[in-house]
Amino acid sequence: MPLIRLIALAAALVIALSVLLYMVTGRSAWRRLAWRVFSFAAVAVGVILVLLLLEHLLGAG
Repeated sequence: MPLIRLIALAAALVIALSVLLYMVTGRSAWRRLAWRVFSFAAVAVGVILVLLLLEHLLGAG
């Protein structure tokens, strides 16, 4: 779980910095980067939640 928290923190920092750089520079590349990182993080969270649900339903652990 600490690794998941570290990855989530890194994703949040990248998103925040990308949005900040977009607001400062106006370059849409920073906005696209923030969206891509957000999308990847959302999919990763979904996969982790599904795996946790399957673990709970199958009684493993």
